[in-house]
Amino acid sequence: MAMDTRRKRRRQESLWIPVAELPSTAAHPFYQQLNAILDDVGFDAFVEETCQAFYAPTMGRPSLAPGIYFRLLLIGYFEGLDSERTMVGGFSSLRGFRAGSFVGDNIAAGSIELRVPLNSPMGFGQAGLKIFGDAASAYEHGTTLEHATFHYGWGGGWYLRAPLVLLDLDVAYGVDSGARLHAQFGLKF
Repeated sequence: MAMDTRRKRRRQESLWIPVAELPSTAAHPFYQQLNAILDDVGFDAFVEETCQAFYAPTMGRPSLAPGIYFRLLLIGYFEGLDSERTMVGGFSSLRGFRAGSFVGDNIAAGSIELRVPLNSPMGFGQAGLKIFGDAASAYEHGTTLEHATFHYGWGGGWYLRAPLVLLDLDVAYGVDSGARLHAQFGLKF
């Protein structure tokens, strides 16, 4: 093993890059013109004043500025991005399927779950086993619920609820999808 000396050491480069040194790309001319028009008519001030009643002055983190939010919606409209659509699948709505497996304008979902604790509810935390069944559909505007295609998942798992920790491990079978492992970890306050 060689001995390190101060003369051999090189100065380490900085870990952080100043924003001013980041390369910038040219914006599309259409969006440059659109931003200029919106700035000229005072779009941001108008939207902020209109939306002011819907924002709490001191609660939580600051939100995205309303002017930026509506500009993002305009980009989605012009580029054909349906970002306001609902998604079905994954741990929160339809276990046994990947998150976002089904997309639509509307959603209908339901779950039934039986939990069997393995320890006393008077203990420090609670751990147990569960079995569940999920059904959900994401369907387009104009489709009635009776004509919507529902997807089904069922399975079992293990859960832990401690004073600050939530942990769920599920093995779910999605009909026409196969088996999937779903894991969820969280902190509760």
